[in-house]
This record gives sequence, C-alpha cells and structure tokens, in this order.
Amino acid sequence: MGGSCAKGLEDQFSDRDFCITYEKKNDYFLVSDELKKIFGSPSLVIDKKNSIAIHFEISGLKFEVRLLNIQTVKEAKEALLKNESLSFMDQELLENIRIGIFYKTSKEMKKIKADGIQYPCRLSHSIIMRYLPLLSISDFEVPVARGDSYFIMKHALDLKEVIMALANAQSRIFLSGFKHEEKLLDRLSPIVKIIWNELKELSYNHTDENLKSLSHNIEIFKADLLKSIGEA
Repeated sequence: MGGSCAKGLEDQFSDRDFCITYEKKNDYFLVSDELKKIFGSPSLVIDKKNSIAIHFEISGLKFEVRLLNIQTVKEAKEALLKNESLSFMDQELLENIRIGIFYKTSKEMKKIKADGIQYPCRLSHSIIMRYLPLLSISDFEVPVARGDSYFIMKHALDLKEVIMALANAQSRIFLSGFKHEEKLLDRLSPIVKIIWNELKELSYNHTDENLKSLSHNIEIFKADLLKSIGEA
C-alpha cells in the first residue's frame, strides 16, 4: 500500500492506493481477472505509462490498484543507482516503494528494498538547474496590471508546481504528485511556505504591493537554491 495512507496524509476524500507487481504479460491478465472477482467491475481503468491503474468502489470506499511490471521498478532503481535523471513518474514510483506498506513481497522486490532507496545529490542538482529559469513572476505583470483574475490564478498554479518541484529537489525528497501539498510544507524550506501563501493572496488580491513582495521572496528562494547546489 502506498499513497497518502502510507504517508499518514490521508483524509476523508482519500482513496486506498495499492500496487501489485507482475513479471510476465500473462500475469497481468491473471491478476486483473482476480481483482474483478474480488471487487467487481472497475469504475475506471487508466494507462499511467509505467503502470495500469484500476479503480474500484466498494461501500463508499475507493480503491486504486496499480498493476506494475517488476521490470519497470528495476529500471527506475538502476537509473537511481547510476545517478541518472529521473522522471517525476519514476520519482513517485520509488517514493511509494520507499514508504510503502508491504503485505507480500517477491524476491525481486525484497532485493530492491534491501539495497535502499536514497535521493541522489546529482538528481537534486539536475532538477534545480532545469526548473530554476522558470522561477519568475514575469507572467504575472500584465495580468496584475489588468486585474485579470483568471490568468493570475492560472499562472499561480503553474508557478506553484515549479516551486514544489524545486523545493522537493532542494530538500532531496522524491516528488510524488501534488496532492496534500499544504501538509508537506513544513518539511520544506521555510521560504516556500511564505511564497505559497503569497501566491494564494495574489490570486484573490492582485495588487502591485503583493506582486513586489512575491518577487522579493522568490529572489530569496533562488539564492537559497543556488547555495544548496553549490554545497552539494
């Protein structure tokens, strides 16, 4: 079991996230059929590229069961050990393995777990250098001058995701989606929480003063990020 329940972040709206690994293509169909026998017909099936997510609902409880080829896990772990750049999808996979609650573990998964899953310095540096140029308020200047609420909120959401990607990389925490973010802010740099709150304030109260304050704190965050990769 992974997701918010394994992290202790679940609320009344959370589903239960489970993952079942398989080795051969035929195993996927066997597992899928067994799940249908237990849960009934799925409410939704989504191809997540590195896995298939099957959604069920029983007595008001929602379940998401990921069917994942063990080879996908091995490839993500090998990329991690080689200090190669990891996609956010692979980061989410590795984080769920790291914090997951295992009810039954295959020999392959035991080996992956036994080797440990640690966030590499090189990954932190790579993500920060990739996203740092996007850490800017330039997209806000015209919408704030016009009082264009829609575009201010759109740019706030885009910038928030950039900030969370950078903040997780700075703290060397695998980025595992953008849910329950407010509960995670205390684990990140203090300046991130300030910027987070200023983005929310700017979305509803779009003044030049709020934009200047946001710009000032983003410059502080940039300096912190550059310092952190200089020390890595």
